[in-house]
Amino acid sequence: MVTRDVLERAARLCRVYHFYEKSGKGIRSLYVGKAGVGKGGNWDLYQRLKQHFQPSQENTYLGKFAKSESLSGEKALEFLKGSQVKLQWVSFKPTNNFEKKLMSIECFSKAVLNPKYTDE
Repeated sequence: MVTRDVLERAARLCRVYHFYEKSGKGIRSLYVGKAGVGKGGNWDLYQRLKQHFQPSQENTYLGKFAKSESLSGEKALEFLKGSQVKLQWVSFKPTNNFEKKLMSIECFSKAVLNPKYTDE
């Protein structure tokens, strides 16, 4: 799992992130999302990713995984702690049209990667 210090250093840039796991010679895409504006109007990847591992959050990677496996959020979290899920992200500095750019990169990533747990 990605450590907090890595994510804190990566905070405050626009991000589209991707959860995936290795599958044979390739990868299996699990979830694509974007870092939203956090408290105080800052872009905060760490806070956004923390939401993905809170059992009460249904519209996250954990929540969608739990639903697909008919598990509670807590049981799904325990299961994922032993998994080999990896994380990658694309970063760019905010510009005048960064929200449009962020949305475009997220939509493109979803179309190309076809993540299992991300809604279209």
